[in-house]
Amino acid sequence: MTHADAPLVGARSWFEVASRYLGAADAIAALVYPLALTALYDGGQMLRAAGSWETRLSAWSVTLGAAVLVYSVPVASFWIIYRLGQLQQPCRAQLRARASAHLAFASPPLFTAIGVLFYLLHSSSDYLVWSALWLAILFATLFARHDMPAAAARKESRAAEWVRSAHGVSALTMLLVFLGPHIANHLTAIWSADLHKAVMNGLRVVYRSTLIQPALVGLVSFQLVTGGALLRTRLVGKTDFFGSLQTASGAYLGIFVISHLTAVFILGRQAMQVDTNWDFAIGAPAGLVGDPWNVRLVPHYSLAVLLLFTHLACGLRNVLLGRRIAVTTATRTAAAVIIFGGAVAFTVTLAMLGVHFQAHEVPDAIARTIPNP
Repeated sequence: MTHADAPLVGARSWFEVASRYLGAADAIAALVYPLALTALYDGGQMLRAAGSWETRLSAWSVTLGAAVLVYSVPVASFWIIYRLGQLQQPCRAQLRARASAHLAFASPPLFTAIGVLFYLLHSSSDYLVWSALWLAILFATLFARHDMPAAAARKESRAAEWVRSAHGVSALTMLLVFLGPHIANHLTAIWSADLHKAVMNGLRVVYRSTLIQPALVGLVSFQLVTGGALLRTRLVGKTDFFGSLQTASGAYLGIFVISHLTAVFILGRQAMQVDTNWDFAIGAPAGLVGDPWNVRLVPHYSLAVLLLFTHLACGLRNVLLGRRIAVTTATRTAAAVIIFGGAVAFTVTLAMLGVHFQAHEVPDAIARTIPNP
């Protein structure tokens, strides 16, 4: 080794150490996630009990601080995903750390899915299992060997191109048939919960029909399989900001869909035998912040709406770039879709937290046009 190579080796050694702890940071953040949710619930209880402006100020400080902690877990995990995605030749340990960062980014739906599973098992061990999972990932990351090179990323094959195209076409079909009307339905809840239920009853005539519902479940399953395959190939190659955003949002949505379908079809319809309507979604009568279990649904739902638009925006940007649209135009279009999705997510979240323009009113002109399920 020459003297000229010494600084390079030193820099490489420093980055290996840095990436080791970078990969462990997401596991530590995920470990803190349930504690942040508990603090968010406590803040909500303080707000309910607050009588004076001093106690309300203290309650808001606790609630907002807890909310920052809750949402900082996916934010910090995304930063790790982005940094690890910039490596030109990552080792196996760094690729595993990148994969675990995607899992940490999806902490809200993953923690909810584990909670639903243990609720079905009549057990309260979800916090224990969560801690054991992330402690195992933490120690595996800290003691992983960084001297084992990973296999080089392969060029996308024709089969992979077909999978990517089919994934996009099926996503567009779902957006037109179900997701678009479904999100619009959730937006009506900002007027009143009754209006949301009335619109949902009308939409159910279509997407709960014997023809459409099985087709939708099939499309969702196809999205999960193809999305998982695409994510696996994307995790081994270098990527940019929007590439990281696409894989992170895809991982989140994949786990969210599994969690949501389990909650609706197994927990709601079979175990509890209740109507999986607006009341089921917000955990009525307690509400999202009125129950220590339900509070996990606040980031679970709010980020799902935002990341749905984000994932679509990243895909749209790729399509525009593939059609030789200017990078600036494609990026601005994607950013506009994400900003719009943020506004939609914020509105839906406010409604789920109980903010309505009218508490119990459905406009007569709308109510007369909506059939019963």
